[in-house]
Amino acid sequence: MEGLSLDFIIPLTSEEKLPNFSWLMEEGSWGKLKSITPNEPLILNSSFNTGKLPAKHRKLSWNEYTLLNLKQRIQ
Repeated sequence: MEGLSLDFIIPLTSEEKLPNFSWLMEEGSWGKLKSITPNEPLILNSSFNTGKLPAKHRKLSWNEYTLLNLKQRIQ
């Protein structure tokens, strides 16, 4: 879940306040992950969906610009 820290979840699962998360943690696999930077949703989702780093998929911003005499859009 984007933006939900294990620092918040683990104490609540220990107190049995999040039974579904407790079940997921017991039956599945979990761990702390390190994200890439910049950590904007568009960039992260594009990396997740393509399996490529931002330098390869080139989605760096929600904004696109068209410069005069340039046929392709840039971000």
